[in-house]
Amino acid sequence: YLNNDATAADFIEKFATTAFRQKKPDPLYLSKLIKKFQANRASGMNYKAAMAESMAIILASPSFLFIQEAEPAQQKPHKMLDNRELAVRLSYFLWSSPPDATLYAANLSDPTIFSQQVERMLSDPKSERLRDGFISQWAEFDRYDAITIDRKQHYVFNEGVQQDAKQEVREFFGTLIKENLPAKNLIDSDFVTINGALAAHYEIAFPKEKNNTFHKIKLALNSPRGGLITQSAFLTTGSNGERSSPVIRGALVMEKILHDEPNPPPPNVPELDEASNKPMTNRQMVLLHQKRATCASCHVKMDAIGFGLENFDTIGRWRDTEKVGKKHVPIKPGGILPNGQKFNNANELKKVLLTNEKELATQLTESLLTYGLGRTIEFSDADDVELITNRLRKDGYRLRDMIREVATSPLFKKK
Repeated sequence: YLNNDATAADFIEKFATTAFRQKKPDPLYLSKLIKKFQANRASGMNYKAAMAESMAIILASPSFLFIQEAEPAQQKPHKMLDNRELAVRLSYFLWSSPPDATLYAANLSDPTIFSQQVERMLSDPKSERLRDGFISQWAEFDRYDAITIDRKQHYVFNEGVQQDAKQEVREFFGTLIKENLPAKNLIDSDFVTINGALAAHYEIAFPKEKNNTFHKIKLALNSPRGGLITQSAFLTTGSNGERSSPVIRGALVMEKILHDEPNPPPPNVPELDEASNKPMTNRQMVLLHQKRATCASCHVKMDAIGFGLENFDTIGRWRDTEKVGKKHVPIKPGGILPNGQKFNNANELKKVLLTNEKELATQLTESLLTYGLGRTIEFSDADDVELITNRLRKDGYRLRDMIREVATSPLFKKK
């Protein structure tokens, strides 16, 4: 079939159709491709080089590079996707790749068949791409990667541990999906999913024979670990590489857990370490910001949350004190939220946050829809989001169920 000029046109058409996700290429575009191939052959170019050029043109086409669900002139608000378009959207949501032959052939307009395909795809190893792709965006790995760690101060946090910390988030989220665990495990869980290096980082007992692989490890009662918010990657993201930041950590919890993203800071507000010319604890520096009228309204909530995580240092290790000048000062991790809820440490903070399961579920649902639809969720989508979360409430907002409900929702099937 290959190396045969007589079948070259047929091969180019089939390759383009596959590359364009089973969308037939425009006849004029196809004709130009074939003529280009024939002209190259006539000029003396060998078959392989001529075909490679034609394939390169196809792979540089917008029809390959972008998922096109309708021509702009034909697009209508809330129009339902056709079978091919729905197969493509579902496959890129769950597998981050084009559909397989089974999905293309399925009658996805039949709700029962569509649900069966969702289950089949979630059970396929390729669904790990959803785990990796979604959580990388949701946990803001780009921000984590951009942080420069002070290696002199945190020499144990080498490149290997830094990458393991990211993988921990992936493995943990994957466990929630695989075992269909409630979303509240992102706030607190009775297990961690770690390898030997992270076990040492967290001072958790770990089987030596399993040192280099990730495993689900049951936590001791009253362990400060558990959930996403006490994982090294999350805590490091809530730092500046040199010291922890109650402000950033509190803001991350507000956005990711409480569905309450803080407003951007006002202009010309100095950095915390610029606010005073004498050594201060993190708490003291942060409280200076609360004295500013322009800062107080937002800071009072997120700072309190961040204080609850202050027993974790820049890279997520446990500490009882922080260094201030030449002294080591005891950490004071207590706080009071604007609604009067109090806590004295990280575990008590988690209990407070666990009263916000609905907000967490809404945030996750909107984020999964954003990931699956490739657009931001708008006010007009609120009823669809609430429909999904209401269906999930009775079973505790379980993660695999949430993904299934997002994929089978009317909103997911619309343009």
